Amino acid sequence: TQIEQELFDKFDRIMVSHRDDVVISQTQPFLCDLFAFIQENQEMCRTLLGEHGDMAFLQRLNGVVREKCFADWQRLHFPCTQEEFIYRYDFVVFGCIGLIRTWLSRHCTEPADAMAALANEMIRRGSIPLDVVPAK
Repeated sequence: TQIEQELFDKFDRIMVSHRDDVVISQTQPFLCDLFAFIQENQEMCRTLLGEHGDMAFLQRLNGVVREKCFADWQRLHFPCTQEEFIYRYDFVVFGCIGLIRTWLSRHCTEPADAMAALANEMIRRGSIPLDVVPAK
């Protein structure tokens, strides 16, 4: 429990460092810090976020990020309801969790900044680049 709390506190410091940033519109700096944090703490992250990880810990992290993103969403006046925000947020976050889990299972062999760039690209443009999708 103490190790989980220390890890959560480190993650919280990342969130605080991006307090004035609008994470929704400027995801790259946050993602770079997030993936560097995961790489630095990969053994514990693999334990907590892996296939048999601690769902309570994941939900706690998710709550902190959701609160920050929803505040950004409201500040930017995106034209959608809170319910639509939740769907959009969950789509992005759970996709990122899948990406993180795969990266952790590969022992973070790719550089953190490359993973952050990949996550940012998929968040911004989708997981399948439009220029490789055959035209009908």
